Amino acid sequence: MDEVTQQNAALVEEASAAARSMAQQARALREAVAVFKVMPDRSGRLPSRRQVRTGPSWMKPGRTERGWRGPRRTRTEAARRILGDGHKRGR
Repeated sequence: MDEVTQQNAALVEEASAAARSMAQQARALREAVAVFKVMPDRSGRLPSRRQVRTGPSWMKPGRTERGWRGPRRTRTEAARRILGDGHKRGR
């Protein structure tokens, strides 16, 4: 046999051993879980709840971080807001 064939044969043996090991672990797991009994009329499922995703706490409305309260208006912007669009500069 050449080297590649020997490597392939070794890989097949390793895969076979891993499959046997997994089968043994599955049997052991089934035996461990068998102690738990579920009533025949129940499926064991809980009623589903709709999950409401919220953003991080820093994105919640009304939250002020380090005293920040939003964008500040300049005096000119404040005057325009109070007096309306008719406010003219320099008079």
